[in-house]
Amino acid sequence: MTPKSIILHIVRNKVIEDSRVLRAAKAVAQAFPNAQVTCLGYTNDSKHDYSIGSVKLSIVKVSTWPLMPKIISRFMKYLHWHYECVKEFSDKPVKVIHCHELVPILISLHLKYRTGCKIIYDAHELETECRTNRFDKSMKFFYKLVEKVGINSASTMITVSNSIRDWYSEKYPRAEINVIYNCPEVSVDTQTTTPIQVLNDDVSFIYCGAIVPGRGIDLYLQTFAEHPDKMLYFLGDGTLVETVKQFSAKYKNIEYLGKVKPDQVVNALKIADVSLCLIEDTTLTSRYCMPNKLFESAVAGLPLIVSDLPDLREFIETHDAGWVTDYEKSDLGKVISSLNKADISAKSQNLSDFDQLFSWDAEQYKLIDIYTQLLEKEMPL
Repeated sequence: MTPKSIILHIVRNKVIEDSRVLRAAKAVAQAFPNAQVTCLGYTNDSKHDYSIGSVKLSIVKVSTWPLMPKIISRFMKYLHWHYECVKEFSDKPVKVIHCHELVPILISLHLKYRTGCKIIYDAHELETECRTNRFDKSMKFFYKLVEKVGINSASTMITVSNSIRDWYSEKYPRAEINVIYNCPEVSVDTQTTTPIQVLNDDVSFIYCGAIVPGRGIDLYLQTFAEHPDKMLYFLGDGTLVETVKQFSAKYKNIEYLGKVKPDQVVNALKIADVSLCLIEDTTLTSRYCMPNKLFESAVAGLPLIVSDLPDLREFIETHDAGWVTDYEKSDLGKVISSLNKADISAKSQNLSDFDQLFSWDAEQYKLIDIYTQLLEKEMPL
């Protein structure tokens, strides 16, 4: 029996919590039922092989070298992952590799050489422009070279914002570049069981996402500590959760709600009135970002407070979907102090049809069009 054609999604993480990769893989699997869609991931823990619907997840366990210098340890882990990926798929009928982020580019190129497949390069951010530590800065030239080879070898490219597309278009004028936003899947379940501590009838705010350094967590905590009449919820997980919990124990208006599955985020957000989406302008990738929580919040009907960055400002002003402020405690404090229920209601009305305009149900057709053009008559819809 002829084996099924394979579409690979490669990403350097455990996949299971990468909502963008899973959304894309599930959409492609539904559109091309005659293909085997596989997400090929990476972990330091135990190896996992399982399925989500018709999408297979193959998570490679890589060895660790904790006693080696950081640069050597990272390189060895990558080599192990590269070897395992190529060994598994070099003799299989791979038709398309959807390369998520920069790191898997060399694996994708190696497999293209072995199988003759086509490559989609999906830049979730400007990865060559987000290196801040000393090691990554020293590797920037190498990253740029790898990405250049990858883009020139890819059949097409995808990214997440208009500004990032424009940046790549200037660097690579011959590249075909598409924008697919990080829009959420909207669950049919409209209920949430998240426990809520209602402080009062005033406006409440929520931050949703990774609770880690560089995401404005300290800014939110310090600001709301000085505004005890304004309720702040945190929804997510990360290394700063304990810091959030410490503030929650001290301040009654700060509450940590835990985390929910990616497809439940939109419903969970509805517990608050306003969503916080402040990004510090430290690198080009942060300046040009269009994060998941922007669309998740808008689809949930929550107006947003965003940083004064080009794409965020354009989004808010185009849809009259919230307020723009500087990334400063005093400026954020002024905005949250000035808002009332009437302000929120007016902005929320402008978001009433966002579940149709900016949900994944609407956005996924761009992705299917890309695949259809690449595969032509090889794998009909």
